Amino acid sequence: MPTLRRFPEPREPPYAGRPERPMSAQKRILFVDDDDVELKALKHLVASSDCGWEVKYCQSPEDALTILGKEPFDITVSDLRMPGMDGGEFLSEVMVRHPKVVRLIMADATDQNLTMEKAGVVHQYIPKPCEIDILRASVDRAGDLEASIRRERIMKMVEKMDRLPALPSLYIEVVEKLKDPEVSLEDVGEIISRDIAMTAKILKLVNSAFFGLRRQISSPIEAANYLGLDTVKGLVLSLHAFAQFDANLLGGLALEAVWNHSMLTAVCCKLIADHEGYRGHMKDDSFVAGMLHNIGRLIMASNDPERYQLANQESVEIGIAAAEEEVFGVNHADLGGYLFALWGLPGSIVDAVEFHHDPSKSGQREVSTLTLVHAANAIVTRQHEEVRTSGSTRVDEAYLDSVGLKDHYQDWANAYAESLEGSVVA
Repeated sequence: MPTLRRFPEPREPPYAGRPERPMSAQKRILFVDDDDVELKALKHLVASSDCGWEVKYCQSPEDALTILGKEPFDITVSDLRMPGMDGGEFLSEVMVRHPKVVRLIMADATDQNLTMEKAGVVHQYIPKPCEIDILRASVDRAGDLEASIRRERIMKMVEKMDRLPALPSLYIEVVEKLKDPEVSLEDVGEIISRDIAMTAKILKLVNSAFFGLRRQISSPIEAANYLGLDTVKGLVLSLHAFAQFDANLLGGLALEAVWNHSMLTAVCCKLIADHEGYRGHMKDDSFVAGMLHNIGRLIMASNDPERYQLANQESVEIGIAAAEEEVFGVNHADLGGYLFALWGLPGSIVDAVEFHHDPSKSGQREVSTLTLVHAANAIVTRQHEEVRTSGSTRVDEAYLDSVGLKDHYQDWANAYAESLEGSVVA
């Protein structure tokens, strides 16, 4: 895991005459990119989208800092790779001079690990080439006042961390390959097969009781064919993420219990999706989010095992998320959501991880990946005593009612219990 750079605490700008303003309905955004062609494409993208933003464009980080010193902005969006002062250095300076400005960075998928080096500085990563829906969603999230306060707490915590999981290069390579409309199962299987250790882990997992397959899977190509490309891609991500933690350095947090709870939650998400007839991205994303929803616990425990042990002790009375809030000021769901936003994972996965304990706070009133992960987390925690410390039994009935599925929860729980009959993971 990379060692994070440490940055100074945010402070008010020395030139206090600069006007401050609250986040408004019409957001003011400063875009910074030295590449003339890319900047023109960005201008066209924003102009043709009717987003209702007030925007300004700049090709120099130095000029952008001058503009920020004279005019109020809500958000600045910077390219990562620029000559002289790069995007990360620019946003570091923005954090110091103008801590209230939300900082987004645009980068290629191959630059993901460079983006991770800016953790604690960057609020969110936006993949290039930029898509207006992703950009709009990032800006909308930046406008949430409560989320903004929570985000600043997370970033202050991240600044002090020595260890933060990096996005695996194998995952980046698979994602890039999947952008090719002519990609085949064999192409993806061949990429994964080159990583012998990851291949062994995937085959061990897909042939385990978690999946309950009726035949032996002997290659990544077979796994992709049987489970689907998106599921295998999610397995690569999750297996790598969990492999970055030492079970002996987690302050008493049981790595195996967290892993088992995560896998069972992912499996339960698939069961709920099948029960309701959900297909495509919702089913695939909920499986991935189910596997990843507790990564924040491992990050907290690996960086501060003594304090996390205290949170674990307090969780017996008030629940793990509340105990983490008391000890750290944020909880594992907040931290996981922030990390996966930096990784550039789909917004549906980020939201599902961030709000899996309190879906009502998401503001969502439609069935989504979050719905499945929240329900599955509670069902699995109630069903399996051995993983109870890794989840929450609380069900947000008001939220389920708002999405029209309150009466479905017990059916899902019954279906999950029935699926375990005779299973070795029951």
